[in-house]
Amino acid sequence: MARPLRRLGRAIETQGAPRRARGDAGGPGPLPGEASDPEAERRRRIVPQHFRELASRNRPRVLARVRRDHLHEPAAPVPQLLAPGAGGAVFDEQGRILLVRRRDNGRWALPGGQIGLTESVSGAVVREIAEETGLRVEVTGLIGVYSDPQHIVSYTSGEVRREFFLLCRCRLLGGALRRDEESTDVRFFALEDALGLPLTPGHGQRIEDAFGGRPEAVVR
Repeated sequence: MARPLRRLGRAIETQGAPRRARGDAGGPGPLPGEASDPEAERRRRIVPQHFRELASRNRPRVLARVRRDHLHEPAAPVPQLLAPGAGGAVFDEQGRILLVRRRDNGRWALPGGQIGLTESVSGAVVREIAEETGLRVEVTGLIGVYSDPQHIVSYTSGEVRREFFLLCRCRLLGGALRRDEESTDVRFFALEDALGLPLTPGHGQRIEDAFGGRPEAVVR
């Protein structure tokens, strides 16, 4: 029974009981005058780290920031930057358009994101669609430029930017439809069904433009 009692003593400190010194790994060390056990020391170092790793794996993912769109709101925050973004209109064989349900605002939107410093517009569109939906596409043209100065996007992280978005027409090449960590759903919709969804502000107009089939791009 000596070993279980020793463990209990480590967890509960009674009045007058000596405290163990902490080892290098943050675990309890031997009592004064107690012989050091190399194997016990090794376990003290490894086991706490093991449980920390398990906890991190099973910890629920916390959304780093929540998005809010301010479209023609008089009290909208002042933007700090202009961050160009790009996305794609992808249609399936039935003529339905691809949409993703964003995790950061719970609304549906066309797939897309910010253009990287070393990316072209088409390169950013292809990458974003692959990351968000698992599909491979190629860009075939420009549908529209969306740069309403009264469309402000703010995040709980404190970032506030003005919306600037390029929507491209894409041809579906292949891949397997899936969602990623930034979305909760991804699927194709007919025009009427898409416009009836809770959409990210501004995306209703973009979806209508994508279905419009105009030979030239629109600038809004």
